[in-house]
Amino acid sequence: MLEKIATLHTTIKGLILYTEEVNNRTNPQQLLEIRDSYDHVLRDHVLRVVKFELEGKDDKEYEITNLDKAIGHLCRAGYDVLDWTSLVLKQKIEKILSGHSVDNILKVIPTYYSEMRPQILKTSMEIAEIRGEKDVGKLKSEEFTKYLIAITKIQGYYSEITDKEASLIEIREKLKWKNYSKIIIPIVAVILSVALTKALTFWFHI
Repeated sequence: MLEKIATLHTTIKGLILYTEEVNNRTNPQQLLEIRDSYDHVLRDHVLRVVKFELEGKDDKEYEITNLDKAIGHLCRAGYDVLDWTSLVLKQKIEKILSGHSVDNILKVIPTYYSEMRPQILKTSMEIAEIRGEKDVGKLKSEEFTKYLIAITKIQGYYSEITDKEASLIEIREKLKWKNYSKIIIPIVAVILSVALTKALTFWFHI
């Protein structure tokens, strides 16, 4: 059970650090849950030292109870950070894509509307629903792993979209200049035509 706790802790801590770096913010609730999980692990350790090593007694029920509670706190922290990470990445992606037309987005990121966006919305909603459950601490680690894999996929989407942000801006600026040209060139042509007409008129009247 301690191995399971160590694995969960390492995974959750890594995700927290990633999201803090992306969002430049810390979520205190997740850190509180992790602190509470430490408390139960330490209680188990004290039990082992005091009861077993010093007194020669073993209280398996108390040990299991504390380790189960430690896992429960980690699960709550885990779903908290999954929900937080999905929300942060969703907002970051939306910010990058804001101001770009659907056509331009499809040119640069062809799978955004068909694959990326539906997956991001689906995962965000499912994690939020699970986090709202009262017994989230009792969910199986397999379920947590399932959503962790989904979040990892969204991290990949975010990385890909971030890498292509420069291309989106380039296409937008080219299109903007093209649209300006459609307006400016005819105006310049009219101005030149009028100026030329006046110049010729003046010349022939000399």
